[in-house]
Amino acid sequence: MSAFEIQVQSDVDGNDQRVKGSDNRMNVSGRVDGRPYYVARDDGLAFSIIWESTNIVTGEEFFYLKNTSPTHDIVISAIGVNAELLARVKLFRVTGTPSGGEVLTPTNTNGRSANVAVCTSQQAADDTGIAGLTEGVPIDYVGVTAGGHEEMRLQDTVRLGQDQAVAMEATAVASNCDFWGVCFIFFEPRQGA
Repeated sequence: MSAFEIQVQSDVDGNDQRVKGSDNRMNVSGRVDGRPYYVARDDGLAFSIIWESTNIVTGEEFFYLKNTSPTHDIVISAIGVNAELLARVKLFRVTGTPSGGEVLTPTNTNGRSANVAVCTSQQAADDTGIAGLTEGVPIDYVGVTAGGHEEMRLQDTVRLGQDQAVAMEATAVASNCDFWGVCFIFFEPRQGA
């Protein structure tokens, strides 16, 4: 091997390979995508959950997500929130059993995958919030302009183990307000905490 060659191991067959560029530098190209891309492509375990809740008032929860998988964690990538009126929205860890909500079915973002999300998700029913929840620590807090959109840019940092849940609450709304949006999640095999 010359001084200008680099030795690497092939991830296909495990054999050693020597690489040398024309200007005595290794010429490489790379593609960098976020973790959800690879989970969607390779495992078919990335999902979107769309909700629409009407006439929500201050103090009502309007979106709920609980991980029911015994083998995988849910990772929340981002949540997009829209509001009819000027509003503030808080994402909380919650406990309890939700009642009064409408069940949502997550959509697998990989159209070739038949995998389903092992979770419980709900939106508030018309004119009433989701009841039965006890709020724990807040995770994120955003303000949304009237008719506007805001992102909870969680960057794959919020993880839910089995039986852990989150909910979104309207914390400051002048009057009844419609909320809608999307939550992007993916599943990863459970590892040590």
